[in-house]
Amino acid sequence: MPWKSYVIAFNGTRGRLEHDCRETSYVSGDSSVPGALRKDGTWIRIYPHWKTGYEVELRQAEGGHGGADPTMLQYIFDPDNQPEDPCLRAADERAGAWSILTGVAANRSIREGRPIRIDELVPDIDMPDYPPMPTPEEPLEMPEANT
Repeated sequence: MPWKSYVIAFNGTRGRLEHDCRETSYVSGDSSVPGALRKDGTWIRIYPHWKTGYEVELRQAEGGHGGADPTMLQYIFDPDNQPEDPCLRAADERAGAWSILTGVAANRSIREGRPIRIDELVPDIDMPDYPPMPTPEEPLEMPEANT
């Protein structure tokens, strides 16, 4: 598709987060980076309950998909030289298993018309390690972008 974009919004107990992401399209020979963020259409906005909304400064990194492509390739092909992970994005094997099993459980739930627990599918599977989440008293801080 020549227009690469998505919009997502989350409504939560503290307010609403909206994100609009626009990426460059790949045209062979034009020297553009496929999937690089377009600064003229990508934003994050926070709308706290009963307060004025604000825009969050975007973290910019070099490379396609907002800098994720070079980082991902380094994780895969250079295991002895791992980049810092200030956002705690790296998933272990348990997180991968839980991700897949969530989809399996959802499909089985649709088919059987009942809730399906992950431990029904795979007994004794350990929970993945999740990064710590901010509490309502803590401000949400974003680490600096790796450039």
